[in-house]
Amino acid sequence: MTFLFYCRSIVRNLLVSLVLLTIYLPLIFSQQTNIGSPLLIYAIQSGNLEQVKQLLTPQDINLLFAPDNYTPLIVALKSNQPKIVIFLLGKGANPNLRCKGRTPLMYACQVISKTQIKILVDHKANLNETDSTGTSALMIAAAIQPASVGKILIRHGASLNVRNKIGYTARDFSIHSNNKPMTSYLRTIFERRLPNYTDGPYATFISKQKLEISYLKHDSLHHRTIKYASVYDWKKHAHNMIGINGDENIYEISQTYEPEKASYKEVEKLLVIGDIHGQCDSLKKFLTNNNVTDKNNHWSYGNGHLLFVGDIFDRGETVTEALWLIYRLEQEAKRSGGMVHLILGNHELMTFTGDSRYVADKYLYLFKNIKSDYQKSYSGKSVIGRWLKSKNTMIKINDILFVHGGIHPNLLQYKVSVDSINHLMNHYLNAKRKKDKPNNSLVEFLLSINGPFWYRGMIQREQLYVSLNDNNLNQILKYYQVNKIMVGHSYLPTITQFYNSKVYGLDVPFYLFPGSPMEGLYIDSSGYYRTYSDGSHVLLEGSKSLIK
Repeated sequence: MTFLFYCRSIVRNLLVSLVLLTIYLPLIFSQQTNIGSPLLIYAIQSGNLEQVKQLLTPQDINLLFAPDNYTPLIVALKSNQPKIVIFLLGKGANPNLRCKGRTPLMYACQVISKTQIKILVDHKANLNETDSTGTSALMIAAAIQPASVGKILIRHGASLNVRNKIGYTARDFSIHSNNKPMTSYLRTIFERRLPNYTDGPYATFISKQKLEISYLKHDSLHHRTIKYASVYDWKKHAHNMIGINGDENIYEISQTYEPEKASYKEVEKLLVIGDIHGQCDSLKKFLTNNNVTDKNNHWSYGNGHLLFVGDIFDRGETVTEALWLIYRLEQEAKRSGGMVHLILGNHELMTFTGDSRYVADKYLYLFKNIKSDYQKSYSGKSVIGRWLKSKNTMIKINDILFVHGGIHPNLLQYKVSVDSINHLMNHYLNAKRKKDKPNNSLVEFLLSINGPFWYRGMIQREQLYVSLNDNNLNQILKYYQVNKIMVGHSYLPTITQFYNSKVYGLDVPFYLFPGSPMEGLYIDSSGYYRTYSDGSHVLLEGSKSLIK
């Protein structure tokens, strides 16, 4: 009886196993991984078409092959074997099947071969797919391919102005890679397709009493840009400027701007925002949802402080609007007992010096079309230019030092205070003639790659910069009499603490694709909070307990 029961158990287990195999075997094969066929992979890599024809089976065409988990098509593309590519596509290889998150066209753009790219385009490859970083095939091509490849992709519908997750367009990729032919082509094609744009106001003093207000408007139908301008008697209008050309705003204008003091104590609440880069709509949403402004974008933060760590300029297409918004909020905050602080970033300096590498194409071509210079719009004669050039390089609030890039330990050898640095840079930026600008080793250092506008070594992931050691950082903190340093400039996916929370990285870009998260840092007596564009807050690790 026991033996019979044992046999029945074996049979029952075999039947269960067969059922499970029937269910799961198709699922196993559906993973599309083939651990064999090394001869097929070698034949593809070596370009032996006849051997590929012999070895390839219909089941192999879209499988992933170990050890690299690439399809035969990806192997052929990476090996630059266009004849094999044509054969595989003819046999049914999927031109849009992703491997490791990237499409065949993306892999093709990593290899210098216009032929392969053209083959995929002709076989209906999707041109505007992106990988997990938001990077498209055109962006990859822009870094290494000749301009002729850019022409193929754009002619067939590749989007020119899409941004990846750190805000870069294809043109940014070409600039960073020093691919000058591609950069020139992408700029040219954008100029030909310039959409309808309106920009302004730009306010410039043409005398002690006269103020010119101007706007630029591009008509894409007639391919022309028109400048609308009006002259105001600034004193007669009680220092107010009324917009024209559909702009109903009233701007409160000053002729001179005194430098802001460099230190504030006993600030009860502070919201800090990283690099805006021309994204005014994102900024408005963020401020409104965090109760800094009301629904009409006017100050509602009482005696609170709002601080921008620089880089309002470049990349985005609403730089002008963002500057005027911050300018107005600064005035409104003062009347309510609050403060708006803006310290200068490297992109402000680039604008002052005419470095247009990252200026959004919108501005480049609007000013080119009216035969003017974008840089001059922020000269010492302009309202916003004067205002910006009164701003600080560094600022201390409570026990925190804020600076755009960071503090290199070599700065300590100059034995200069925050006040002295701010005064020196203010003098440098406001000198009317080149010979009047201070010119010494300290100025050279401040403007160098290791200066406070550019240095990235306080962000420990920045591999091109030697990170600080704890001793260096403690010396910096002691010299400037602060407990923490907060910086922008170096992109981070989220606000991040370094060196046991002594350094905070705040550059979580506002210039990403629509719907991407935006972050700021909210500080009050209860702690430090990562705050989001919907107004929610998360207490950062190491901060005090929530008591509000």
